[in-house]
Amino acid sequence: MKKYGKILMICSIIACVLTGCGFSDEDGYDGKNRNQMAKLEIYEAESGVLLKTIEDEEILHQYNQVLSGSEDRVYSSWEEEYEDEYEEYEAYEAYEEKTKELKETAEAAGESVEIIAYKDPAARFGSKELEKNHTITLYRDSNIAKMTVAEESIKNISLPEEFVTFYFEMLEEEMRFYEGLAASEGE
Repeated sequence: MKKYGKILMICSIIACVLTGCGFSDEDGYDGKNRNQMAKLEIYEAESGVLLKTIEDEEILHQYNQVLSGSEDRVYSSWEEEYEDEYEEYEAYEAYEEKTKELKETAEAAGESVEIIAYKDPAARFGSKELEKNHTITLYRDSNIAKMTVAEESIKNISLPEEFVTFYFEMLEEEMRFYEGLAASEGE
C-alpha cells in the first residue's frame, strides 16, 4: 500500500507542476498567462556558466508546448501499460527500474546543459519576482533528460528530492528543440 501511495504522490506532483503548461494551439501565448513559463536560463552544466537567457514570448510558447507534450506522452505510455487497477504495484516497480536504468545511462553520458524555467508568481499582487519552476538537464549524446521540480514551486509541503526528480526519454523532435535552445542565439 505504501508503494501505491508513492505512485499517487508522484503523479500528483507532476500534475500540480505541469498542469499549467498545457493549452491548445488556438489559445496562443499572450504573455499574461501566469501558468506559462516567463523566462528560461540556459547554463553549461559542468561549469555553471550562464550561456543565455530567453524571454522571447514565441520561444517560451514553443517551450511550453514541448514540455506539455513530453509530460502527456510519458504519462499515457505508463497508463496504457498498466491499465488494470490491480497492477499499481507492478507499475511502481517498473517505474523504479526504468528510472534506475535511465539515471545510470544519463550519469555515464555526463551532463551537458541545464535549462532553468521560471514562472510569474501566482499572486497578481505583491512580489513580482519570477519563481523558479523546474530544471531540465540534458546529457551528452543521449536522448535522456532529467527534470527536477523546484522546491519553491511546491507550496505548503516539503518533499525529498527523489520525489521531485524524474528521468525520461525524449523523442527526436524534443531533443532537437532543447538542443536548439542551447545552441541558438539568445536575448
